[in-house]
Amino acid sequence: NFGIALRAYQFLASCQDQVTGGVYAEVDRESGALESNSTACLCIAALMCGDIHAAKMAGDALLDWKLMNGQDDRMYTRWYPGGELQSAFPASEAIYYVVDTKSDKQYYWQVALPMAALTKLYLALGDDRYLHSSVALYDFMLSCRPDVVESLTAGKLGWGSAVLYRVTGDTRY
Repeated sequence: NFGIALRAYQFLASCQDQVTGGVYAEVDRESGALESNSTACLCIAALMCGDIHAAKMAGDALLDWKLMNGQDDRMYTRWYPGGELQSAFPASEAIYYVVDTKSDKQYYWQVALPMAALTKLYLALGDDRYLHSSVALYDFMLSCRPDVVESLTAGKLGWGSAVLYRVTGDTRY
């Protein structure tokens, strides 16, 4: 139902930081942190609803998030509007804050959904930055444990890989 989808998009858009383009990790914005998965969801929803401005803002926030993470073996999923990753969190809650290539049973969608969103944004706008970052996120995912393609949390990686294949024709995806 498009009416339900539109309301979901409007809600996500109401959670978008108007400076950075990221989406807050909590509705009440208590932590002040932005989050990769929610930002990717907004990017895709905005594209589907024709709000290119909001989609581009979300995509640019994902580009910034990817750059903040650098080339480490960990991908932190939350960051602050000032550009600092949220790398301090209770160890018992790490799965919500980081994807660690050295551990299995990760929430892989926190990286795979941004990968798909950036590829979709590339399809819409033709800006190579989105495609290059999507490929880099794919490469990060390949550096994860073998369950990255076997666990229930890997479905978004399959979808994102299919989108990358559609765009590039490269069978490695």
